[in-house]
Amino acid sequence: GEGASLAEAAEAELASARLSLSGGRAFSSRELFRWCARMEAALAACGAELPPPQEEGRLTSFFRELVVTEALDTFASPVRRDAPRQKLAALLAAQWSLPAPQLRHLVQLRRPELSLSDGVLAIGRARLPLPQPTAAAEAAVAGAGGGFAATRHALVTLERVAASVALGEPLLLVGETGTGKTTVVQQLASMLGQK
Repeated sequence: GEGASLAEAAEAELASARLSLSGGRAFSSRELFRWCARMEAALAACGAELPPPQEEGRLTSFFRELVVTEALDTFASPVRRDAPRQKLAALLAAQWSLPAPQLRHLVQLRRPELSLSDGVLAIGRARLPLPQPTAAAEAAVAGAGGGFAATRHALVTLERVAASVALGEPLLLVGETGTGKTTVVQQLASMLGQK
């Protein structure tokens, strides 16, 4: 009857929304578990306590930004088309009460920093153990990356790759020829003393 057709219409609308936000691929529990694992690692890396600290009954700005950053990498980065990716980013930011200027900074302006101390290579929020610092890691941290141009785009990609490597996640780099995919992977391998 009419109830069934309304339910079918609602399900079709929901399926359409899923496809438009995910760029044609439905999200699954796999992404949710990946996000949880990333949050656990991110919280451990910054020494955050659970439950997280609050300001006026809300999560702190730092914690909300951390949650949204990991959610963007997990859910929005794989979306290939700009419009759905930006819409999804805006929805994630709104869900976690992250103001639009802060989201803009995360997506368009943030430049991950490189550091090396106490046997840990830090690339933005990613942490990789490095018991024996390599010359490539020391040069990159010092700003002398050889053939590696440490642009904002390259550092963001390097951070995303390092985050996936740190958690043992599979990774697929997609992009036009000459955009630095191979260079980023080679730079990270060199910094870690790998071939």
